[in-house]
Amino acid sequence: MRRLPLEERHAALAAALPVCSPEEAEAFAPDLIEIASSDHEIADDAFATCVRAWARVDDLSRSAISGMVRAGRDRIREALTRSPDLREPALSILESTSDLRLAWIAGDVLGDEHLGPRAERLLLGLTLVASDLDPEVLGTTSFEVETKPRVRHEIEDEDIVAFIAEGRRTLERYSTHKRRGVLLLALAFADHPEIRKVIESEGAAHTAMNGLLRWLRSPLARTRAIEWLGSDTFGAASLDRLSRAESAEDHECVLRRSHLLLRPSRAARLSMLSIRARTIEGSSEVYIPTGTA
Repeated sequence: MRRLPLEERHAALAAALPVCSPEEAEAFAPDLIEIASSDHEIADDAFATCVRAWARVDDLSRSAISGMVRAGRDRIREALTRSPDLREPALSILESTSDLRLAWIAGDVLGDEHLGPRAERLLLGLTLVASDLDPEVLGTTSFEVETKPRVRHEIEDEDIVAFIAEGRRTLERYSTHKRRGVLLLALAFADHPEIRKVIESEGAAHTAMNGLLRWLRSPLARTRAIEWLGSDTFGAASLDRLSRAESAEDHECVLRRSHLLLRPSRAARLSMLSIRARTIEGSSEVYIPTGTA
């Protein structure tokens, strides 16, 4: 096969990889990667074939393919524009690399009925990577993010900047996908001006954030609730969230930041709260009034 012109070699490999045995795929992949790495005009087509064949090739070849993707991020964007069928294997590559600059791959398919849930979980995993938070901080298993993804490369400031920019874009498009995991991304980076501007502006993301803040059982949501207690935008939702505590960890989140209540606006809002306390046995309830505003 190596004696064939590159165009014919690529055509033969592209036809064989979807139907060949795993052993044959392992043998064919290096030749395909070589073509994709060349400066020949067929290289971009071969690159797309490499991405398409991700599920068929061995780990060593996957490592080489992910390396090509990370080295030429614009190349994968162009490939996806030309061939939408590459979106699913591209998600697999993102899952393998945890490359924050490729988060747009997941962001682009949030509205897809089939790929959207997976993309949402991937963005949450990348949120843990970019923010260095632990999965427990999310406080919910509904998104199935139980461990922080492994990162095999050094994370640079530019990577985080690119990820936050993609987070802003997914929030701006919230009405088109309504993936609540994006709101957890916003909670993690709520101090960043790009994110804060979107969630504080009237729109679908702002409305959804108020709802999430009220009801999500998450240490992160409770932390933001005490920080935003004096906010005109999220103050009411924050007070509602602080009125319910389900665990010692919920109380710990607040107590750790009790110094924030020195600000009069937060203290005034908190004074509106009536606290329902439950006994350890759960056999009775008492109300502990804290005063009125």
